[in-house]
Amino acid sequence: MNYAPCKAYNADFDGDEMNGHLIQSHIAQCEAAELANVGSNFLVPRDATPLLGLIQDHVVSGVLLTIRGRFLSKEDFMHLVLSAFAEQTKRIDIPQPAMLKPLMMWSGKQVISCIIKNCVPRDKPLINLVSKSKTPLSCWKVRGFNTPPYDMSESEVVFRQGELLVGVLDKQHYGATQYGLIHSCFELYGHKVGVQILSCLSRLFTTFLQTYLLVRKPIKLGNKLRRSQEQLAIKRVEHTF
Repeated sequence: MNYAPCKAYNADFDGDEMNGHLIQSHIAQCEAAELANVGSNFLVPRDATPLLGLIQDHVVSGVLLTIRGRFLSKEDFMHLVLSAFAEQTKRIDIPQPAMLKPLMMWSGKQVISCIIKNCVPRDKPLINLVSKSKTPLSCWKVRGFNTPPYDMSESEVVFRQGELLVGVLDKQHYGATQYGLIHSCFELYGHKVGVQILSCLSRLFTTFLQTYLLVRKPIKLGNKLRRSQEQLAIKRVEHTF
């Protein structure tokens, strides 16, 4: 089960059970598709707070992907973008590389921007957003130097015309939190676009975590090193090539 709708179903993987129903009448099918689906219930009726959001490993992967200085080759960039749109067959607009020489390189922020621009309908304006992340300023402090000011750190998040210019994306923007990126897209473009962006980010962060972090540079998640995920990712890569 995907992590994103766990809060909506109140599922916590401790033995919970779910029932599946085969809906037969057209009226019931329409009701399930338009009213009872998870995307249509994105907000809590009580206080209008978001229900859907990414958690745990996706948050770690998202921060490491959008951190300043993360550059990707053309092969890696295309792999991440295509993995995000794995369930779609439409044409994808690819941005120009952030670095041309000595090698063409794309930044991790451009992957997020590419997803936003290709998910937003053509007849809708792209999002402009100024917000902050939950990552504290102390994370950007360099030994021997003072803590950088807020507007010079990655704790400030700035979107202009759908382009992520500054900041790292963490739980504040794709978690079940108010006034983040996913919540803003839901309010601007509706639940279908919001759920589509959230699904693309989920696949993107999973691919980046398994292929580029656990295989090439294993990292600690919490207090344990996910050896099983690392070995599984290595087997998938070996099988691919």
